[in-house]
Amino acid sequence: MNSFSSRATPVQKGDKLSKSQCPQNDNDKVEMKMVLYGSAIGSLMYAHVCTRPDIAFVVNALGRYLSNPGLDHWKAIKKVFRYLQGTKDNMLTYKKFDQLQVIGYSDSDFVGCSDDQKSTSGFIFMMAGGVISWKSVKQTLTTTSTMEAEYVACYEATCQAMWLKNLISSFQIVESISRPLVIYCGNTTVVHFSQNNRSSTHSKHLDIKFWFVREKVLDYQTRIEHTAT
Repeated sequence: MNSFSSRATPVQKGDKLSKSQCPQNDNDKVEMKMVLYGSAIGSLMYAHVCTRPDIAFVVNALGRYLSNPGLDHWKAIKKVFRYLQGTKDNMLTYKKFDQLQVIGYSDSDFVGCSDDQKSTSGFIFMMAGGVISWKSVKQTLTTTSTMEAEYVACYEATCQAMWLKNLISSFQIVESISRPLVIYCGNTTVVHFSQNNRSSTHSKHLDIKFWFVREKVLDYQTRIEHTAT
């Protein structure tokens, strides 16, 4: 792969991975036995976990076919390597700030998995101008709307935010961590839904654990009101 041309992105819009691309006959299976798919996934996982949040989504998607990869899956892996070839000099950087603040972003695709119609959650947290935490994972439930998929992603980000808050607080060197963490979500309906305690027919079937987001938002609003009075 050293001599391969580079790519601008690890995955392109419209690229699809599915079980239908797995080996369909004995010849395909024999051909794929010669491919070091597992080793390649392991290498990409190491890069993704340590310093490459930009490949988190595609590595998570490719890892779903580790037990029975097909030629199309292998081609997709090589596209990621070509992308890394062109961006190997990129790095995470951090800057000096007077006020350190953790800022999070959550997002999801809707019904992104062709095999089971489930969506994928993703979040990223930044501090000192650089990324400090990130994750991309397929959701465990089947959502019926973009709002639900985004809300589940926001739940995953909120759980990580609370963990980061506790971790950084234990260091006792970042005073600003005592303030609420900011999480940006790309869906305005999720924002409104998280800021009120009314139930609706569209949200009754959501697992009780996902109400954790609303609980944290309302708790912050209550503290603001008490401070104002």
